[in-house]
Amino acid sequence: MSPVLNLEGFVMDANGIQVYGLGQCPLDYLGRIQSYPPPDAKCEFTDLTMEGGGPAATAMVALSRWGVSCAFAGVIGDDAFGDRIIASLRDEGIDTTGVAVRPGGASQFAFIAAEPDTARRTIFWRRPTGAVLSAGELDYEMIRRAKVIHTDGLFIEACLAACRAGRDAGAQIVLDAGTLREGMLELVRLSDYCMVSQPFAHSLVGDKGPVEACRRLKSLGP
Repeated sequence: MSPVLNLEGFVMDANGIQVYGLGQCPLDYLGRIQSYPPPDAKCEFTDLTMEGGGPAATAMVALSRWGVSCAFAGVIGDDAFGDRIIASLRDEGIDTTGVAVRPGGASQFAFIAAEPDTARRTIFWRRPTGAVLSAGELDYEMIRRAKVIHTDGLFIEACLAACRAGRDAGAQIVLDAGTLREGMLELVRLSDYCMVSQPFAHSLVGDKGPVEACRRLKSLGP
């Protein structure tokens, strides 16, 4: 049986952060549609919701709700979206000292058209317009104390630096990858646990299928 990431004993305490998250923290607007429209058409949506998103930030919220102490590092702008994003993370009990606020920058934002009847969603997104998070902005003392480093690879140089430092200190490295960008396979090699999307797997092995994608990923180290 494959090993499973063990969260036993991960509780809120005074000993510091246990999971360090690094990556995207957008504000998502989600609307429900009946079916995706053709070009040059109108499409009515319902049930609009607004909430934080992003693989790493969402994972930190889930873990924090389960009683695990978490920190998050990412980038926001000094706009209304950024205010809402960082407030939502803090309200969940997440340490946000690693979130860089870029003056004059716009925060990451997404509008998501969800089709519940087909289990599909289409994401329109804008990455943060400020400077990317650099390796020099990371809190390495916090990273070295963490038990788990969880990243999505958006800020690749910072992600690689955090994962190398965490790995050297004995942390488990978790990668939640949506897109096969430059540097992502090096993150795979540093990871103990690797989760990827269907588009990532297809970019990796073409039409050979998910089993071959798993074999390829496993050969790299996780």
